[in-house]
Amino acid sequence: MAGVMGMVLGAGGPVAFIYGFIFCVLCNLCITASLGELASIWPTAGGQYHYAYMLGSERWKRISSFTVGWLSIVGWLTLVTTAAYFAGK
Repeated sequence: MAGVMGMVLGAGGPVAFIYGFIFCVLCNLCITASLGELASIWPTAGGQYHYAYMLGSERWKRISSFTVGWLSIVGWLTLVTTAAYFAGK
């Protein structure tokens, strides 16, 4: 949150921060609802890469699962790195 506030407050002010926050909450609710629907169909500990594999066509299921798995790892590493960066700043 601290990483985003510095950019938003300088660019659009508090109004952009409030509307951006509301927009992000609504988008996260949509993502949560769709992942909850998938989890009710295929309960697994695998995560999104498992759903990408199950929903993909025969041609694309392996590459889409692989890509989603690595994007999840990169996102997690980015989150951890950002937290360490702001803690050390």
